[in-house]
Amino acid sequence: MIVSIHQPQYLPYLGFFNKVMSSDEFIFLDDVEYSHGSFINRNTIKGPNGNIWLTVPVLSGNKIIKDIKINNKQNWMKKHLKSIKLNYSKTDYFNDYISIFEEIYSDEWQYISELDIELIKKIFNIIGINVKSCISSELDIEEQEPNMRIIKLCKKIGTDTYLSGVGGKNYMDLDLFRKNNIKVIFQNFKHPEYDQKFGSFVHNMSIVDALFNCGKKEVKKMIGGDKNENISNITTSG
Repeated sequence: MIVSIHQPQYLPYLGFFNKVMSSDEFIFLDDVEYSHGSFINRNTIKGPNGNIWLTVPVLSGNKIIKDIKINNKQNWMKKHLKSIKLNYSKTDYFNDYISIFEEIYSDEWQYISELDIELIKKIFNIIGINVKSCISSELDIEEQEPNMRIIKLCKKIGTDTYLSGVGGKNYMDLDLFRKNNIKVIFQNFKHPEYDQKFGSFVHNMSIVDALFNCGKKEVKKMIGGDKNENISNITTSG
């Protein structure tokens, strides 16, 4: 069984969903330190003048992700929904999906991780991603060292194969994974190009860009339906 692990992100890009589709189980990593300036509370959509950042305002403080509260004194939900409508209203699939975002933005969310996970699961449902998922804070792993934390999460759910992003090659202690009988494989996602509004193609937009422009069937092809085709041949022996 292949497991992948990632912090919850706000309307992630296609590669996030490719990672999920390449797995048998996915863990939302919500009990590690929140990183300012990350994609946990922001992402980009495309407008006529280039990238537009959608940023969920959060209250300051050095906390773990699951404890980061949204600053609802700012009227960010109205602004985000307005930006999505303004820039995607003329796309082919706008009417198919906009009601889902209207519903999400009609609630007052208290924590960024809860908002992120709900949005991601909504997109799972739209695309038809049936990968089992869980939340790390519910697994009661107290280990803080990053490599051992991943290893213990893998063992907790009974897997011997961990799917890492390609950047993991730069910081993971692969010998430690071998010693703990966890095989490591690496994601091999190549971002596709598709018909976008507003000029030449721009990579790494939020998945909402592909969803409104191309529809769920095409998006599912982009992120890959066969986990064996989505991963590279780089492994470590367990």
